[in-house]
Amino acid sequence: MDKNTLLQVWPIPAFDDNYIWCIHDGSNALVVDPGDAEPTLEYLKANKLTLKGILITHHHADHTGGILTLLEKLGANIPVYGPVGDNIPGRTVVAMQDDKIEIASPRISLKVCEVPGPTLSHIAYFAKPNPKIHFIAFTTILNMAFHLRMIMPCLVGSFLKSTKQVYHGTQFYEKLITFTLLMMALQLRKLPTIASKTVGV
Repeated sequence: MDKNTLLQVWPIPAFDDNYIWCIHDGSNALVVDPGDAEPTLEYLKANKLTLKGILITHHHADHTGGILTLLEKLGANIPVYGPVGDNIPGRTVVAMQDDKIEIASPRISLKVCEVPGPTLSHIAYFAKPNPKIHFIAFTTILNMAFHLRMIMPCLVGSFLKSTKQVYHGTQFYEKLITFTLLMMALQLRKLPTIASKTVGV
């Protein structure tokens, strides 16, 4: 792949069933919920990628545990985006409902949606990297059917009508997300793909 020609999203396995997602353009990268620094560092080194930012969806240790090590080894000035609260180590930017995050490289625009559930401050990131690509969501709780009433306003308008990929934080959620999105999509007759493998966008 030629550098800077295609935005890619790759899963980095961590622990028993977690995914750390890496978004990159062949040169520069973002990582989502790096609970473990070691596999993240190995992936970045193997692919000759420069880390430009860290996106956090919630404060659980298996999603935040690698932040400080990444900052120590790769640069203390790397921005860390995360939900409101004092328990996100290294967070530099508080991301709240309807915030827009513009990242120059890899070039991507993110919109923040608050999706309270297992953690009250949980957020999702909806990304539109270029005019040809629709929203991508990074969250681990879209599967929770009993939380749909809380997140429905955010999802129905922009999510189901335009989402092509959903990137979940653990393998456990894959079937549950699929079931919940299927139920929600019946009225719109449109179902996003649940990503568990590399996706070029």
